[in-house]
Amino acid sequence: MLGHWSIDDWNLHLVSVPYSLIHAAVFVLVGPGIIQARLVEIVVTALTTALVVLGLSRAVGPGPATIGGLAFGTSALVLYYGRLALLEPLVALGLTACAVFLTTGSDRRPVVAGILAGAGLAVAIGTKLLAMPSGGGLLLAAALMSWDRPPARIRFVSAVATSIVAALAWLVVVGLPHGAQVAAHLAPCRGRSSTQPTATAR
Repeated sequence: MLGHWSIDDWNLHLVSVPYSLIHAAVFVLVGPGIIQARLVEIVVTALTTALVVLGLSRAVGPGPATIGGLAFGTSALVLYYGRLALLEPLVALGLTACAVFLTTGSDRRPVVAGILAGAGLAVAIGTKLLAMPSGGGLLLAAALMSWDRPPARIRFVSAVATSIVAALAWLVVVGLPHGAQVAAHLAPCRGRSSTQPTATAR
């Protein structure tokens, strides 16, 4: 709205890059506003539901997959968060994409499936760092369950490589040039304690 990413010292966009870029693009196209912001999350939630159906259909068939997708998309939690301009819907989309392409991706093009899985993981973690344990769990589960199958192994390696490349790109473009701002966001309590007098000092 004001032509700047942030107007104070709380630079959330530095640690939620995918979320910030998507919303900035939408705001540039149709103007800033809460309705526009919420529409982004509604579309993201719809895409997540479609991915759930896609992933399940390859394992259990289209009928049960459709029921599973409807159960997900109409659950109370998804209906609540899926209409708010929060980080969680995009995190859910990224983790779902990672799980789907990592476990049920094409055996003909395992590298492509792995890249899509890694990109989903990068989007989830790049949007909210708390997605890191979930993403690590997905990678570990995929490795343990299907390491003996060459296509699955290629998907896993491609996903890990893609997520590492994304992390290095963030480090070069954001992390190193804005290290102080990122540190202030990741450790707000420590940042405040260094600038505010303690109770003993008072």
